[in-house]
Amino acid sequence: MNTDNDLNVIGVLREIWAAKVFLLVGLCVGLLAGACFSVLAVPKVEARMMIGPAQPMDASMKSQFQDGQNSYVIGAERDGSGEMVSNFTRFKAMMRGVSVARFLLRDARIVEGVKADRSFVFERGQGDLSATDLAAYIGKHVSFDRFGESALKEMVYRHADRKFAAYFVQQIHRVTDQLIRAELRNQVDERVAYLERVIAKTNNPEQRRIITNLLLEQERARMMVSMDAPVAASVIEPVAAGARVVWPNAGLVYGGLGLVGLLLGYVVFGLVTFQVAVGHAAQKQTKGQGRDLRHELKAQSRRPLKYGSWFGGSVGNDVDDEDAKRRRVKDRHYAAE
Repeated sequence: MNTDNDLNVIGVLREIWAAKVFLLVGLCVGLLAGACFSVLAVPKVEARMMIGPAQPMDASMKSQFQDGQNSYVIGAERDGSGEMVSNFTRFKAMMRGVSVARFLLRDARIVEGVKADRSFVFERGQGDLSATDLAAYIGKHVSFDRFGESALKEMVYRHADRKFAAYFVQQIHRVTDQLIRAELRNQVDERVAYLERVIAKTNNPEQRRIITNLLLEQERARMMVSMDAPVAASVIEPVAAGARVVWPNAGLVYGGLGLVGLLLGYVVFGLVTFQVAVGHAAQKQTKGQGRDLRHELKAQSRRPLKYGSWFGGSVGNDVDDEDAKRRRVKDRHYAAE
């Protein structure tokens, strides 16, 4: 078993040594392609900001109070499957939406920075941006990286301008959180207005006390939502853009294209070897057919030539002709049958 393995290793080494020129040329071509790729690619840095779920500030998430005798709980908002929809989940969904993009388009710095973003020098930047285009751009270029097994996330964005990268991530977080805050404030204001109308129409003292407690809870929720603090995504680690270029990845580009060059060189070596083998086989076959033809010609040349065969038929040649005619007649007869 070891002997077979040794022979296989030796065979592979011999094959590599035989293809050394093709492998070297392929490697050089792959590295040259990697150098061209690096020259044409626009270097980009990465901006990161760690965020996490913020404490719910509105009564729609969970509100509980007691009126001295009973306990009342206002349940959390839930989707159709019964799962609680947190403000953090809402943040991740709204961040890529058109509503956030519509507000970001009001910032001229963001519009210019997004238009200037490109991956290669020969690419044209973004044209006229609409809210839909910017939302698609955010969904494609701004990603969330998980931080271990926790609920924390890292917002990641790449751009050639490190200052703009940090500014863009910061503005996305700020605008999205403000939109969620405005939505929660509108919900609380609607509840407060409704409870005030109900109190005005209620005469029962017990009911008025219960509704008044609900109204106080909503007033507390409106005060919490109005505070200058994140309501959906808290900033765990402020945004920071590194100085190291993450695009293009030199190790991945040169290593990957160099490996591709080696594979292509070996493929070319195999094709050349196959063509040479086919040529040798065809040449040997042609030589063998030539030997048979020469042997037949020599055998025919040794046949005695009848006198007068060049000008007229002799007795011997006439006999041969008659035999040939009889054979042809038989062949035609068999063919007709």
